Amino acid sequence: MAVVAANTNITVSVGLASQLPDGYTGVVEGRGHVPAFFDEIFLPTVSEYSDRLSIKVNKTGCTGTCTSIVVGAGFAVSCSSYESTFNATPIEQPAGQDFNASQPLVAQGVLAFQSNFVWYPKAPGNISVNVAYKPDRGCVGRLIVRNCTLSPAVVRYNVLIDGNASTISLPTNSSIYDDEIESTYTVSETYAQGSSYTTYGGLALALANRFNSWANMRFAGAIGYDLTTSGATSNQFVQPNTTGGTESLTCGLAFTDPTNNLITNARELMFRAAIAAANSSSIRSVPAQQHAVIAVYQSHYVYLGLASLFTTLAIILVIPTFIGYWQLGRKASLNPIETAKAFNAPLLRNEDSNADADHLIENLGYMGVRYGVILTDAGNDGLEITKQRASQSYADLSGRRLEMAPPEYVVEPRKGWEFGG
Repeated sequence: MAVVAANTNITVSVGLASQLPDGYTGVVEGRGHVPAFFDEIFLPTVSEYSDRLSIKVNKTGCTGTCTSIVVGAGFAVSCSSYESTFNATPIEQPAGQDFNASQPLVAQGVLAFQSNFVWYPKAPGNISVNVAYKPDRGCVGRLIVRNCTLSPAVVRYNVLIDGNASTISLPTNSSIYDDEIESTYTVSETYAQGSSYTTYGGLALALANRFNSWANMRFAGAIGYDLTTSGATSNQFVQPNTTGGTESLTCGLAFTDPTNNLITNARELMFRAAIAAANSSSIRSVPAQQHAVIAVYQSHYVYLGLASLFTTLAIILVIPTFIGYWQLGRKASLNPIETAKAFNAPLLRNEDSNADADHLIENLGYMGVRYGVILTDAGNDGLEITKQRASQSYADLSGRRLEMAPPEYVVEPRKGWEFGG
């Protein structure tokens, strides 16, 4: 037997909403209409995304691992970037003057890293991704600023379906730039006094809660520089100063670009939302390639012939043991009663030698029996020792046997006993 991989073309059924329903993700409140909390329909999607749970799908028709392309709600992305100057060096004080704690670089410090997801009610279908980071070590250098806009679109996703686990996912080596845009559309929303529902505001809220972060560098006088951070993303993309040198540890920090990571997470959350928002009319049959591992058997006729030969020989050798079984005149079995009779058990010694189990039991009538140790003196034949004697010393007894007998003749085996034939 060999295990091989096989690729076959099949059709799978997958449901994705081409657009998120109006007001699907969250609720906006206040005069500025900011996203306040998630809609109860969208909340399970956010929880599963935050907990990194697999995306479950049922009855896709895939029984192995399948790759396919499905159409659903997604993002179109556009980005721009520019360089600014990073300078955390404080202004030198004239000779004889005290340290000026009111200097901006001392009081407020300077931004070394920032990542923000922002949603504006005036453009309710768009989510902004704003990034700033210090890519070089040192107190003076560059600050890279990048701004991206995620706008609603119908896209073609490359997906991976695990038929055994009933899950669907986006391939780890894919990105938003691999999604083919079929069409784009705009979202229009009006907000009443108090609370109103939003289609994309809840998405921005979930991403902001998870990824909004900043790191601020400040000159603190004689003790050098200190760094203040908020959120986990700044620490995820920091490059600590491990080289030493004249730079302080804080001033020697650098950061890598988080943009692709932020956009990838936004894409995944949108993909999850598109699946969660699908209904029966959203299910489409699409072609897929199924990759499965199957067992392939190869016949070895030499081994088959040898096995058949030995099997035939074994049958021929066993057949003589059945010669004469028809002379019993009845069907024989391995019933314990019949087996005991065949071995001339004392209880059955006086019964018909060719009786079956039913007749043996009927002739014996009601009788208690027990399996255990019986004792016999040399020369005695049968059960001629009382239980009282059996419970005494065994030093003067010549034999012990395991046998089925009336309870009064049987005792329990004891540790260290040996049994004769």
